[in-house]
Amino acid sequence: MLNLERLQAEVGSHTIVQLSDDNGDGIADTLVIQLAIDVAVREVRFALDLDNRPLSSEEEDLASTLAIARLYERRRETIPEAWQKRVEHVRQTLRMVSARSFLKHSSAASNRTVDERSTNPENLDRL
Repeated sequence: MLNLERLQAEVGSHTIVQLSDDNGDGIADTLVIQLAIDVAVREVRFALDLDNRPLSSEEEDLASTLAIARLYERRRETIPEAWQKRVEHVRQTLRMVSARSFLKHSSAASNRTVDERSTNPENLDRL
């Protein structure tokens, strides 16, 4: 499960505190972290057309990258170049997979509609 510890392992606890400590107490704000994680997980679920099952390790990798990017973006901090490349790669991967999924579903819907028209006797009367 994607959590604070996972994000800290990715960029270090000091960076996570810098990006999420809104009240200045030197502690990562859990609500800020949880919101970044939730939004990132939803983005991955939507792009990959996933149900509510737990994310796989690979899917969590995608979501953790996006969550960290969101933390940088909310602070209007410059994302380090290596992380920026990683974020761009993740977003490009999600766009590609999402587009393929959309085309697959669109094609299946089109085929179903054609089949329904050709086999439904009510539609024959309209010809």
